Amino acid sequence: MSIETFARTFRDEHRLVRDTLLDLIHAFQDRDRERIQDLMNKTAEYTGPHFRYEEEALYPGLVGLYGESYIESLLEDHDGAIASARRLVELAGQPELTDADVQEPSD
Repeated sequence: MSIETFARTFRDEHRLVRDTLLDLIHAFQDRDRERIQDLMNKTAEYTGPHFRYEEEALYPGLVGLYGESYIESLLEDHDGAIASARRLVELAGQPELTDADVQEPSD
């Protein structure tokens, strides 16, 4: 695979996740529980393999270039994203979404 193909694929994957998360915001605002569930499943489908690839294959090779502390911050970003996803699952599982739930800020 060429570097251009890799870069395009990686960029496209990030955009797909971004767009899905933006759709998820709208689904929460609309309190559309069916769409929330669908988008949560899609988010997990898209991010699971992507995060795993980054953490197991890509990041170790970048330590020499960027340093351990920067790579550690990337891993912490993933941990934060996973924690946020867990909170969204928790919110989506409630019997009713309140205004406060929908407006809850992310860290």
